[in-house]
Parts: sequence; C-alpha cells; structure tokens
Amino acid sequence: MKKIKAAMLLGALLMVSGTAIADLNDGLIVHYSFDDCTAKDSSANALDGTIIGDPKCVDGIALDGTTNNKALEFNGNDVIERLFSGNPAAHYTVSVWLKATDNNSGIFSVDAGVTGGGTAGNDRHIYLSSGRICHRVWSMNKKDQNGDGSTQYISCTDQTIGNGFTLVTLAVTGKSTRYYINGELVKQSLSRPSEFNWDNRFYVGYSYDRASQKFKGVLDEFRYYRRALKTSEIKELYKQGITVAGTMQGLNPVGFSAECQNVTTGQSVMLTTRHFNCEAAGLTVSPNDVIHITVDGKAK
Repeated sequence: MKKIKAAMLLGALLMVSGTAIADLNDGLIVHYSFDDCTAKDSSANALDGTIIGDPKCVDGIALDGTTNNKALEFNGNDVIERLFSGNPAAHYTVSVWLKATDNNSGIFSVDAGVTGGGTAGNDRHIYLSSGRICHRVWSMNKKDQNGDGSTQYISCTDQTIGNGFTLVTLAVTGKSTRYYINGELVKQSLSRPSEFNWDNRFYVGYSYDRASQKFKGVLDEFRYYRRALKTSEIKELYKQGITVAGTMQGLNPVGFSAECQNVTTGQSVMLTTRHFNCEAAGLTVSPNDVIHITVDGKAK
C-alpha cells in the first residue's frame, strides 16, 4: 500500500452556512478563462478579445471542478484588446488572478484609441505600483481624496501582492473603490463616476499610467462586471481557486481511499475515488485551518 500525507494551511473563506450562493454571472460583461490559450469570452456576451503580441500558454489556477486550467504569460509586449463602447462609468468590478514579474506594470484600462495613444483618452486604470494595487478615475469633481483640487481620484493599497498567484479584485461604485487581495477587503477609498464617456474599447494587461504600461507575468480568469460585487461574492470567486481537492495518479482504484481531516476542528471525511474533493464530500474549512489528507492505494 502506498500512503501519502499532506498538510495545508488554508486561507479560504467559505460562504456562511445558510446564505444563498450568488449568481456570479449576474452583470458579467466578459470572462476570459484562458483555458484554451485564447481570449475567448465564456460569458453569454461572446465578447472575444484580440490578442496583440504572442503571450505564452502556461498552467494556471485550477478552479473547482475544472481540469483544463491554462493561463497566459505576458512578456511586456502583449496585450488583449476588445472594442466595446458599453464600459460602465460608475459601477463595475474587475477581477483577475495574476502572478507578476514586474510589480510596476498595467493590468486594465478603458481607452478611446490604440495603446500608447494617450491623447485619445484613457481612464479607469488598474495597475501595480511597487507591488501595490492602484486605481485611477478621472472626474470633474473639484477635489480628490487629498483635497488638492485635482480632477483625478487615485488610490493604492498599502498591502502588496505576493510572489505566487494572487486574486486581485476591485469593486467600484460612484462613491468608492473597494480593493480585495485573495478575497479579503484591504482598502476602501473615495471615488467618483468616471466622466470619460467617449471610450470605445478596454484593454487587459495594459495601463497608460505605468512606465511599464503592459503587464509582465501571468494572468488568469479575468472577469469584468457592470456592477460592484459584494464582499461575499468576491470571497466566493477566491474560494473557487483554492478548493481542498486533488488526484493521485499511479494508484490502482481497487482499494483506494482518501481521508481528509481538519486538524483544527477534528472533523474528517472519507473518499474512495482517485480524484477527490474534500469540501464537496462534506469537510468544513475555515480561514487558517490546517488540513491533513491521507491517501491509501495499491501502486500499479
């Protein structure tokens, strides 16, 4: 018998028991999963993006219940463009898993011309600045959050992203911008609806506001909404990428078993299939719980 034990410290936040699961397709403009190594839109809107450049197809985030998990690696010369005149100006959410190799590069913006054409107009920027997540909105209000008379609302998180995959989510309303890192609210800043209303496209992996305007690193599971997602919905997006699941290749299915134990609570569940999902089998996981998975089976 072959026996394997793994311990994991989880940062997963589960939906509170009894709450309804949100419809994460509600208000969804585009969803680029990159699982087929293209910018094909898996939302109902079929707003496929155009890849400019030649990003590399690499392994991405393994979402719960999926097997083909690919992502795109951008080298600083690549970008995804989509001609679209319906970009929301006040209420929107941008969410993407990323792993940056340049912590001062662009992530998202809406534009009125080709990349680099700053005079044509651009706004609603999301970018990295020394690893911090920043957002900029142009508005005709007389004061920004610093009260200096500027017409731009610019704010950045204090926290920086990690070295591995990080879920970055910004939920924007006409009054505020909420910043989330791995499903956790880390900052909320004053904002206003954008008054840049002649935009005709959006870019993934690009912001005019950065010296390194085009993203460097891996992007995966890009989602763009025409509403500001709730905190519970953003936690649900994060949870999809860190499920307690796995598969054990090289073991004979006869006599196979897996025990998933929450060491923190003492709860455990048993499974008898090589591809297992501990949470789907009933294991309850809370933030920072330690999980042991013990796998038994006859080696081929």
